[in-house]
Amino acid sequence: MAATIKETGMTFAMIQGTPMLLRCLLGLLSVGALGFISGCFAAAIVSIFLIPWRSHVNGGPFKVGDQVQIINGHHRGTVTRIYALWQGNTFRVELGLEAKAAFKDIFTQLQVMRVN
Repeated sequence: MAATIKETGMTFAMIQGTPMLLRCLLGLLSVGALGFISGCFAAAIVSIFLIPWRSHVNGGPFKVGDQVQIINGHHRGTVTRIYALWQGNTFRVELGLEAKAAFKDIFTQLQVMRVN
């Protein structure tokens, strides 16, 4: 929007009256909204390729019995085993009965890495 205003040679003196001011504000809001929507769309497209790649780099795909290290969150650095597959691409790891009862032992393939 700034580049467009600069190229047209528009100045603040040209914005006289409420209708022109409202048009400029509407233009600014439209450009911001379109930029946000475009950014969300681009991020979704990029994520389609990055998530499987990151999982592969971490040692995935994982299966029951694999020894893994948690790489983010409260349990960062903990080495444990996968004991059950869960919904989607998630699984449950051995973190004790309290974590199991509270479902705080569920992780995605991006939150762990395989330990050899």
